[in-house]
Amino acid sequence: DGELLCQAIARRRRGGVAELAVRLEKKKLSREALAVLLERSQALLAGALLLPYGRAPVPGDRELAGLIGKRLTNAEIMRTIEILKKYHRACGYNVGPGHVLGALAAELEGIF
Repeated sequence: DGELLCQAIARRRRGGVAELAVRLEKKKLSREALAVLLERSQALLAGALLLPYGRAPVPGDRELAGLIGKRLTNAEIMRTIEILKKYHRACGYNVGPGHVLGALAAELEGIF
């Protein structure tokens, strides 16, 4: 699912991240699964930052990391990583995944 979130971010389509958040909420994603999704997304975005410097991400991630790097500026990638970290920390508290997904989608939509 981290790949799906990164693809939605890379598409830069207004409402795309919110649509994905709604789908994930309907799947009744647990806080633990959401935390894993956010960690995976952070890793993919970090790979996009490292790719131009010859640091290849995990082999299967190269294509998506390249797409992210082409569609987002480094500043947008860094801001997105910070937002993902913020909501990853929120998963450690007694906050429902639906609330985290809603807030995450709203904040990410503000970047694009």
